[in-house]
Amino acid sequence: MDDRTLLARLAAALDAGERAAWVMVIGRHGSLPMSRRAKMLVMQEGGMAGTVGGGCLEAEAYARGRQLLASDAAAVDTYHLVEVEQGIEGHVCGGTVTLLTLGLGPGAAAWVGRLHERVDGRRPAVVVAAVPEAGERLETPARWLIDRQGVVAEGATALPEAVLEAAAAALDDGGARLLTTPAGRFWIEAWSPVPRVLVFGAGHCGLAIGRLAAAAGFDVVVVDDRPEMLAPARVDFASLRVTTDLTRPLDGVPVAEGDYAVIVTRGHEHDLHVLRALLGVPLAYLGMIGSRRKRALFERRLRGEGVPAEQLASLRSPMGLAIGADTPQEIAVAVVAEMIAVRRGVRPPVPAREKARG
Repeated sequence: MDDRTLLARLAAALDAGERAAWVMVIGRHGSLPMSRRAKMLVMQEGGMAGTVGGGCLEAEAYARGRQLLASDAAAVDTYHLVEVEQGIEGHVCGGTVTLLTLGLGPGAAAWVGRLHERVDGRRPAVVVAAVPEAGERLETPARWLIDRQGVVAEGATALPEAVLEAAAAALDDGGARLLTTPAGRFWIEAWSPVPRVLVFGAGHCGLAIGRLAAAAGFDVVVVDDRPEMLAPARVDFASLRVTTDLTRPLDGVPVAEGDYAVIVTRGHEHDLHVLRALLGVPLAYLGMIGSRRKRALFERRLRGEGVPAEQLASLRSPMGLAIGADTPQEIAVAVVAEMIAVRRGVRPPVPAREKARG
């Protein structure tokens, strides 16, 4: 479950007067089964959402969350995931993880609501929480929310200047950090907008790529010029479906710096119209389906129109990783894997276009 979905569920629960506990990873070392930014909710009615790794660790985290439901306290626990009886029971990963658990009652609804509003509105924000020592509890709520305009929601005390500086740095780099100051320890975590991918074309490949991208945590917008191809039952994974004339492909389409875009329309001329419109946008990822020959033809035509070489160099075509993809579903795996590599700042192993040259 992505952060935006998790946050929406938490905000809805608190608005309804329920209690919840929010568990998050704030420290890790060694071999571990969870993301560095893993989070889990423990709900008043007994359910949970998200994950901090599963297995015995998650059971212990859930039990701690249930303990804090009755309060607005914060607690920190460190778990050593070591073998017990040759892995027959217990933790077997071999690492160490530190979890911060925040008890959240209805009084936290406004704070969580402001965070949800910013994340849903594609505005970055930073969560700051006071962190007790391991094994201890902090009974008084101490949490803050900061955006580029300053402190949005304050705790009981003012924040030290060092924390404000670290929060400003987190807004810039999207990171998370545990900061120790003379005034105490603070967990500082940036919440950035969910990365958005614009899928131009709602055919077989477009649907497969969009569906898998949504499952991988992208906010998916699907664009086509055929309303019947964008029926809600057919494109149920998209946050937005836009019907537009593909000769003017950005009409009505939200596109911004840092977005991802995939061009998979039903024809080469439509692909060219979309590519021409997107080349001037500073995208994180621009991919187009097709062969090296198709790319060469498009580049020759666009250079003749005066498109700068550096803009053309940003195009990934053939797009995706070189895994021998053939079916729409396999193509989706190759393309979404390449987008994930871009998202995580990792150079992927052999993109399809490099393999094609060999």
